Amino acid sequence: LKKCTQPVTAQERQALDMFPYAEVLGGIGYVMTCTRPTISYAFKECSKFTSCYRSEHIDALLVLVSYLRRNEHEEFRIASVGSNELRAYTDADWNHDVNHRSTTGWIILYGDTPISWASRSQKCTSKSTCEAEFVALASCAAHSWCMKGVCVGKFLINMSGSRGRQKTPNR
Repeated sequence: LKKCTQPVTAQERQALDMFPYAEVLGGIGYVMTCTRPTISYAFKECSKFTSCYRSEHIDALLVLVSYLRRNEHEEFRIASVGSNELRAYTDADWNHDVNHRSTTGWIILYGDTPISWASRSQKCTSKSTCEAEFVALASCAAHSWCMKGVCVGKFLINMSGSRGRQKTPNR
């Protein structure tokens, strides 16, 4: 999807304004955040045009809605057994155009259960694939460190990975 720079006539704008683009996108965002990490990239791309969308953006959004409808019975399973370790996977897609930023994606697993995922534009412009990968790694590492802190408090994981509260020595 590309941003359109051609002016829109008043009649075209009125027809486009009848479609609830932001509301549909918000609903998809809720579904994505709760159960569908697989659509995060498509959601991010559609989100770029919330304030300035055209018919091709509406078409892309409707394709995303139809994908969700076709796959509504796809299950998102949370494993009740497995290890209690955090694992993170990350990747980057380098955009070699100096006017655009590369994309970072990551998923963090607690055992076999995804607990955090994202697909975002990087905050800086990378000059090479290697640099884009390092930016993605740094972003994932920072988020993983935060998730480790959440898991230590929430799931009672100590730093060695075994369950249970750590006893603090009396001072």
